[in-house]
Amino acid sequence: VQAGVQAGVQAGVQAAVSLREYILIPQMPPISSSPELCAYAFDHLAQTLANSPSSPSRPPLPPSPPRTPVFVTWETSSSSQQRWDLRGCIGTLSPSDLTRSIPEYTLTSALRDRRFNPITAPELPSLRVSVSFLVNYEDCSNCYDWEVGVHGIIIHFVKGSREFSATYLPEVAKEHRMSKEEAVGSLVRKAGYEGKISADEISTRRYQSSKCTLTYAEWQAMR
Repeated sequence: VQAGVQAGVQAGVQAAVSLREYILIPQMPPISSSPELCAYAFDHLAQTLANSPSSPSRPPLPPSPPRTPVFVTWETSSSSQQRWDLRGCIGTLSPSDLTRSIPEYTLTSALRDRRFNPITAPELPSLRVSVSFLVNYEDCSNCYDWEVGVHGIIIHFVKGSREFSATYLPEVAKEHRMSKEEAVGSLVRKAGYEGKISADEISTRRYQSSKCTLTYAEWQAMR
C-alpha cells in the first residue's frame, strides 16, 4: 500500500517553490473545473498526436483567471476492466497562470510522465481526463484538522537544522483507506524523516480540489 500511496502522491508534482511557501500563501480566489476544460485537454492532445499544424486555442477560462495550482490526469480502461488505471498525471502545487499551465500539463502528463510510455493516438478511445484545481487553502489548528475525502494537506516541520515538507492530494487518503493519523504518519516518512515526532511540531495547511472528469465518449458527444 505504501508504494501505491507514494505513487499516487508523486503523480507529477512539479513545484517551483518550496512547500514551506505554500503553508504561508494567502487564500486564493476559488475557480471551478469544468467539462469544457476537459474537452480542451482532449482537443489539445488529439491535435498534437495528429501533428496538426494549427495551434490550440486558449483554454475556456473566465477573463483574468486567478493563478491556481492545477493537475491534469489521464486514466485508461478497457472493455474487460471495471476500473480506471493511471496513465499519466502532472501538475503543480504552485499558483500558476492557467492559460499556460493547462496546455502544458495536458501534454506533459500524456506524453512525458516518466512512469509511463507516451500516450498514442489509438489509445484515445480508452481514455478519460481530469482537470483538478487546488483551491480553498486554510490553516489547520492541528495536523488532524481536516477531513478524509475532502481535503488535501501540506505538512511542514523542522528537526535540527533541516526542514521537512510533503503533501497528499485530496483523493489519496480516501483511495488508500487511510485514517488521518495514518496519512500524517505516512507524510512524515514521505518527507524523508524516520524519527519520532509529536503532532504539535507539525504545521499543516489543508486545501480542496475542484475536479472534473470527462471520458472519450463524452468528449465526442460535445464536439
